[in-house]
This record gives sequence, structure tokens and C-alpha cells, in this order.
Amino acid sequence: GVGLGLDAWLGRVLNAATDGRARILDLAPALDARPVPEHVVALVEGESAAASGENALAPRAVAPSAHEAKAQSVALDPHVHLDPARMARAAILIGESLAARDASEAAAYRARAREVAGQLEGLDAELRERSRGWKRRTIVTFHGSFFYFADRYGLTVAAVVEPLAGQE
Repeated sequence: GVGLGLDAWLGRVLNAATDGRARILDLAPALDARPVPEHVVALVEGESAAASGENALAPRAVAPSAHEAKAQSVALDPHVHLDPARMARAAILIGESLAARDASEAAAYRARAREVAGQLEGLDAELRERSRGWKRRTIVTFHGSFFYFADRYGLTVAAVVEPLAGQE
């Protein structure tokens, strides 16, 4: 899984289906996951306060809402999959993990991992070339997931329409 809470549901499904014997490789921690940008955290916290009628900057004497607790617990951006260069590294990590678990097919896992990593590196090179011609470098995204992509290709995310799923 990607990890960092993005696909926590998958771990529960795998553990239930395998009686707790599932081996889960969380990739994001090994892919230089970056902090969620402060302005997105502020947006999420501000939206939670606005929904409750509170001043987003006022100190709270009560326990945080479920939304606030989720926003505060998110330290690293789990959307590493939107950076082809990071995903090329992920392909190699996955190949090595599979090779370690199935020695008889280790060479095949490693070869396929190198092939996928090469495809992702090719995509990265193509996007780098195309991005040189992009005149506008500031974007607005629907979901707060494009920060890795923006960083990789020299873009600035000016705003996020939906910083939390289901909340504009």
C-alpha cells in the first residue's frame, strides 16, 4: 500500500482475508514523503471551525471534531503516486519485496520492476520536457493531491477546491 493513512482500509481487508498473515509494504515512508503544505492544513482546520461556527484562530477548550483530529493527525502527504520519479523507486521496492518472498521467481520480479521503473522514468522525462513549454505555472486543483506533481514539474498550487474528501 501507499501508506500514511491513504489506504488504511486495504490493510484491514487484507488482514481479515488472510487471518492476519498479510504482509503489507507501506511505500510512502520509503519514498521521501513530504509534509502536507501548511496552507492546506490551515484550510482544513479553518473549514472545520467554520462548519462549527467557531473562529478558526480562536483557542479551543473542547476536544477537536473528527475532521480536526484527522487534519491534525496527517503529517505527511500520502499522494506520492502522482510523482513518476518516486513511483519508479516504488517499482524497484515492490520488486525487491516480492523477490524476498519468492526466491524461485526473484529474477522475474526484479526484471519486471526494472521495466516498470524504466517506463515511469520515461514518463518523467516526457513530462519534464513538456512542462518546459507550459506558460502558466500556477494551478488550482480539485483535491489536495497534486503537490508532488507540482513540485516535480515546477508548478505552484494556488488553491485546492476540496482539501478534504467530501468537503469543499
